[in-house]
Amino acid sequence: MIIKKAFVPSNCLQGGKLVTYLLWDKTKEIKIILKFSKSLDIIEVYNGELGVKLSDNHFEITKFESNGYLGIAFKTMIFTEYKKTEEITFEISAEGEEPEIVNKSVFLFRPEVKLQHFPSLITLESNNKKLTKITDGIHLNNIGDGMAVIGMKPYDNSQIQLHEPENIYKFLKSIWEDLIGSLENLKQKFPEYDDAFSEYIDFGNYIVTHLDEILDMEMMTRHKKLNDTFENIFLSNMELTEQYIECVSTAYLKNYHLITNIENFVNYLKSIENNKILIVNPLLVLRATKTLKRFEGEILIFDLNGHKYPPIPLSFEVNCDDDCEIPMHQIFVIKNGA
Repeated sequence: MIIKKAFVPSNCLQGGKLVTYLLWDKTKEIKIILKFSKSLDIIEVYNGELGVKLSDNHFEITKFESNGYLGIAFKTMIFTEYKKTEEITFEISAEGEEPEIVNKSVFLFRPEVKLQHFPSLITLESNNKKLTKITDGIHLNNIGDGMAVIGMKPYDNSQIQLHEPENIYKFLKSIWEDLIGSLENLKQKFPEYDDAFSEYIDFGNYIVTHLDEILDMEMMTRHKKLNDTFENIFLSNMELTEQYIECVSTAYLKNYHLITNIENFVNYLKSIENNKILIVNPLLVLRATKTLKRFEGEILIFDLNGHKYPPIPLSFEVNCDDDCEIPMHQIFVIKNGA
């Protein structure tokens, strides 16, 4: 037997990176014939190099830096189909032995958000300018796999725009003002992470001054990269991790008295784990008045890799018994699956 292990992930988010590897008996000189679907592109080869190109998706590999291991990373396409299966085949041969063939199927998925229903008129009831009842909402269904990230974006000519709720955003901004000083101290204590903390602070400063905006694809990609960086840092440095947690906790507890009326938002947070749709900036509000007004805009849709999908246009009127604010997370009715 030549092959010790052949690893290909069973699934991958469309447009993502797919990493595979082969392990074999390092005492044997081998040849690998690699075949893969046209929807995959090789982006990196570890411990070896592509040899003879037999066709666009068909290679012969015989050169390895260290015998016994080969890793290959692929980039996948984004398809019109939200579910698709592609194939990768390794054929390994050694002199005097029968070739061994490994066929692997990869399930490529992505979210597929459908607008099931939205009312032409949303009627609200309020008490002391706080929303108490909403007659209907925007019904969305993610029939695909994987998390979808959505946000509402009003057009410039929309009578109803998105705004920051004063109490919650005062709380968030105050937390950041306290946290940024602690982050500067951590930069000095751990100078090897100076660049990472500088990027963290720059990104945080941008977010707290643009809280009433929907994050675009560029900012979502930047956020993902920053998140991956600090995930690796925290895994490698427990002392820094403990001090960071202490800084965040202190900033939160110091400003807790500023926040009120968060029960509905807490309920939304609890529901996220059961949903395949995540709302960007769910605390933003639409301000309704006694005068009938119209919202004109669209729903923006991303996946967790930051890929953008076609937006869904929206138009509806809002009627309220008094001036009030509608938290964005209360406008949506979310469902998973067909």
